[in-house]
Amino acid sequence: MKIIVEEEFGYKYYMWTTPFSTAEDLIEWWNALKPSTITSVVFPAARETGTDLYQNTFGGRWLPCEVDDIHGPGDGYMHMHTPEDSYLEIGGGRYFVKMENSDEHSTVS
Repeated sequence: MKIIVEEEFGYKYYMWTTPFSTAEDLIEWWNALKPSTITSVVFPAARETGTDLYQNTFGGRWLPCEVDDIHGPGDGYMHMHTPEDSYLEIGGGRYFVKMENSDEHSTVS
C-alpha cells in the first residue's frame, strides 16, 4: 500500500510504501499508535531525521516527494504534525490518533 504523507502542513511530503497489505491492517496499526511516537518523528531530538527516522520508526519505504507528486498514485493520505491533528485517510474514513486519557478515537466516514 502507498500512502502520501504530508508533514507539518506542507513542510515536507513523502510517499510511504507501507509494510501492510490491507487497509484494515494499516488502520489497526494507526489506531494503536502512541501520540508520543508522532511527536518523536515530526520533532526529533536525535540526529536521525526525515526518511531514515520514518523508515526506522514506521517500517516500509519512505521517499521524499514534491507537492506536485501528492496527486499521484496512492491508496491513502496521512497528515503528520502534532498528535492532536495528525490523521490517516483511507477507505473513505479519517482516523485520528487516540489521545491518552481519552476514550475518543475520532473516525469520520
